[in-house]
Amino acid sequence: MELLTLLIAMPLVAAIILLIVKNNSIRRGVVFTFGAAIALLSIVFAVIYLGGGPIVLWEASDSGFSLFAGIPGSELGEHVSFGMFILEMALSAIIIFLCVRYRKIVPLVLTLIQVPLVVWFEFTKSKAAHEATLSFVKIDSFSIIMILIIGVIGSLVCVHAAGYMKDDQEHADHEGRPDRRRFFFFVMFAFLSAMFGVVVSDNLSWMLFFWECTTICSFFLIGYTKDEVAIKNSFKALAYNMIGGIAFITALIVMASYESIGTLSLSGLLDYGVGNKAMGGQDPVVNLVVGLLVVTGATKAAQMPFSTWLLGTMVAPAPTSALLHSSTMVKAGVFLIIRLAPLLGVSELVTINLTPGLLTVMLGGVTFLFASLAMISQTNAKRALAYSTIANLGLIVACAGVGTEASVWAGIMLIIFHAVTKCLLFLCVGTVEHRIGSKDIEEMDGLLGKLPKITSYMIIGCAAMFLAPFGMLVSKWAALKAFVEAGNFWIVMFLAFGSAVFLFAWTKWVGKLTAVMPDRENLEKSVSFEESFVNAFLALLTIITAVSFPWISDGSVIPYLNSAFALIPTGDLSALSKGNMIIMVVMVLLLIILTLLFYGKGRKKNTHLYMAGAGKGDDLTYTGSMQKTVHIQNRNYYLNDIFPEDRMVRLGTITSAAVLAAVAAYYVYIGLALYTMLASGGFS
Repeated sequence: MELLTLLIAMPLVAAIILLIVKNNSIRRGVVFTFGAAIALLSIVFAVIYLGGGPIVLWEASDSGFSLFAGIPGSELGEHVSFGMFILEMALSAIIIFLCVRYRKIVPLVLTLIQVPLVVWFEFTKSKAAHEATLSFVKIDSFSIIMILIIGVIGSLVCVHAAGYMKDDQEHADHEGRPDRRRFFFFVMFAFLSAMFGVVVSDNLSWMLFFWECTTICSFFLIGYTKDEVAIKNSFKALAYNMIGGIAFITALIVMASYESIGTLSLSGLLDYGVGNKAMGGQDPVVNLVVGLLVVTGATKAAQMPFSTWLLGTMVAPAPTSALLHSSTMVKAGVFLIIRLAPLLGVSELVTINLTPGLLTVMLGGVTFLFASLAMISQTNAKRALAYSTIANLGLIVACAGVGTEASVWAGIMLIIFHAVTKCLLFLCVGTVEHRIGSKDIEEMDGLLGKLPKITSYMIIGCAAMFLAPFGMLVSKWAALKAFVEAGNFWIVMFLAFGSAVFLFAWTKWVGKLTAVMPDRENLEKSVSFEESFVNAFLALLTIITAVSFPWISDGSVIPYLNSAFALIPTGDLSALSKGNMIIMVVMVLLLIILTLLFYGKGRKKNTHLYMAGAGKGDDLTYTGSMQKTVHIQNRNYYLNDIFPEDRMVRLGTITSAAVLAAVAAYYVYIGLALYTMLASGGFS
């Protein structure tokens, strides 16, 4: 337990130090030191605990701390919960103040709805619920996967930011913006601490506290520049995530009020719900709680109709985008929904009833399809990456909704591969933007000549997103196999068409990156050490992950599935045979070996490009009709007339909102019935 406490506390210590330190050189040293320590501690934690079954680190029967050995765990847990409540109220007061200051009515109203619910829960339901809660902190293989993603990927983002934010501040000085880097790094490391708390909390009231901390951290990071657009987008993100927060606290109130559940632990909810499901029954109250938690996860994971807040994060510095999109924030949403997968289940897909499983599959499928379509028309690299993130999160959510071992296997593997590759791409795009002054894909002509190493890393990241035999495509194939076995036609169609346009979008970008233009000035020396190191390391990590995924599966994903689906086995665990996975690994290794063997070798004869007129000799211009000098152009197809962004988002939002409204209406009916029982003295 002390090791886990250190893991959560270390980023907080770093955050406080960085809030105080003004000197840039000292700041870099602190970021490097604590980043390396957090990553190393995450790996040590994984080595100690990975591969076994679930382990409770804080039980009601004991404190879990040698320092508090004489205090019962339930009593100590109650004190910790009250401390979290006080901090949450303080943070809510800050949000209310900022909403009033900037005249943001919607987030203010949502805050004024959520705060009374939290207060009422704390003083009427919390004590009894905590006494019935068997565990407060619990880890398993899935938690450890998330700890590694947060600790390693998140720390790399922070290290990259040490170099990136130096360049960013130079641009800010020209614009007259104050230096707010101390606050930026404070929030970045606090974010990591909150995410560690989310993935290890078995007590859902504790998870809610850390959950809200991630919401507030993202709010401050998105609004970092404090210009009009940044402030608008930060409050939009706050409002959408507060919808999820209200759903979360409502779920806790129902859990604490329902005697049959009688606990605030996520494992207790799963044990009760899975037990009923194994006996062939479904408790409508459990369905209500699960439905509310799915909505909570969907808001954080930027699923339609809640997706627009994630696009607004593009106004923030590139490390913020990488952190939110890869290792934190959105991953918290899919983490919670994957946890609930055993209570969702494939059987709910083939019947017409309004269940959390149907809600989850439809939200994920619709989001994957329409976000993929919207990605086609994007010329802004960060915006294209944002839609790619939303689409992949939709696929992960759909995998959880199907709720079989095979689909959850695919979903977890997608989380792993997406975290590494998307972090690499966001950070590379940020580096490119600072060097060429643009993040427009059409401005990346000749980038291989200007930034050969960074461009090579980007090509690796793009290839990992859509090409065989890299892990993202393998996981999508496994997801498709699981969806076919589930027997639902619509989700298979969503995946098939979404994957097709996904391929088109990524192929365009790779084609632009690999185009070689003559006489390009090499800008590689201007890239900071931090950026070069992190980008290279992430590119290497992308390859290592692709090569080692059979062992990742056997060592971490399979043990989790064996535990989560012990009472309700649903077929093959891995969705891929061991032999096929080994073949995929061999293919990746062959790609690497062939590239190394022929890199820089061969007899090449350079000739001038053929142009539609008399060439000027520079391979960039030619003399056209009427003796006019014409510059060559190499442009992609964006199909704006066929797949306009606003229309794709609108269609996806309307479709997903209709699904959400239908399920919500059903649960309002259940909620009214439960309220009637509560008013008459409670229910069991």
